Amino acid sequence: MGRPMLIIVMGLLIALGYTFMGMNSQKKGLTTQSVNSATKAMAQNLSHTGLQFALYKFNNNNEWRGPETIEIEGGTIEISLKEITPDVLIEVTSVSKMDNAVNNHTTISTYDISKKEQLVPEFNSSLGIATDDFNFFLGGSSNINGYDSTGKCEDRPGVQVNSEAGKTKVGQNERIDGTPEDEAAVGNIDYEPYAQLVNRLEGQPQTQTISGNYKGDMGTQDDPGIFFVEDYTKLTGGITEGYGIMVVRAGGQLDLEGELDVAGNFTFNGLVVFENAWEMDAKGTPTINGSVIVGSTEDQMVNIDINGDVQLQYDCTAHQYANLAAEKDLDADRIYKQNSIYE
Repeated sequence: MGRPMLIIVMGLLIALGYTFMGMNSQKKGLTTQSVNSATKAMAQNLSHTGLQFALYKFNNNNEWRGPETIEIEGGTIEISLKEITPDVLIEVTSVSKMDNAVNNHTTISTYDISKKEQLVPEFNSSLGIATDDFNFFLGGSSNINGYDSTGKCEDRPGVQVNSEAGKTKVGQNERIDGTPEDEAAVGNIDYEPYAQLVNRLEGQPQTQTISGNYKGDMGTQDDPGIFFVEDYTKLTGGITEGYGIMVVRAGGQLDLEGELDVAGNFTFNGLVVFENAWEMDAKGTPTINGSVIVGSTEDQMVNIDINGDVQLQYDCTAHQYANLAAEKDLDADRIYKQNSIYE
């Protein structure tokens, strides 16, 4: 009994030894596999980070092409850029290598760079009143129209206000067209983006300050302008059309009234901002295609008096003239739209 038992026991120990050896080898294999997978994932992440580095460098300097090697903890990235179609399409290559890794990881991505961030907020109405401290009068043969007249825009409110109290001040008026009819729409008009835009435009080389009886240039389709009105200004019949951005505001330290008396046959295409302009006095037969915004950064009542044969017509296509005018002096961030990625 003793001898066979010993053999059985010895056989069991040998079998267990082989089992433990196999488990240990398997454990080492799994560990190696896990390390390799982790290294590969880290290399991939590093390569994707390289794409962002390349876009950052190109955004700061459109002449940058690389190649350039960036050393970071645990590895290196080599980045480069190729312009496929000028100002439209670029190709970025990022090659990453982890320390002690055998293979590199290469990522190639293309980006559409044809569009830039909008400097001018989108047009949401024909007339937007971004304050509750106002008086409103719309009479004569004047109209405020939020309906699309181009076939390229969605219908918008003729007048938009911030509150029910503002809607009550506007009241029922058959000369207001849009969604809704004959009255103002209540929406959240944030004046801060317009205030920031006005502050950035003030004092720029392309910005013109006009006053008195002004008969000068008011911009063209190809060369829209930026015009600040900080005193009583009357646009006489010598001007028939204008394009870009018109800002009517109070006179800074002089504390002058910012008034704009628009008379005669005049059409302005773009954005008109009344900021702290206590009198919006529109008479005669002018037309504004685009959007008019009335806002205030001070505690002051705004008197809106629209009479005569004034036509305020919402037009989303006029936004391009306002944005083009702003781009003359202000840098717009380029939008990078990823079209493809290859690894």
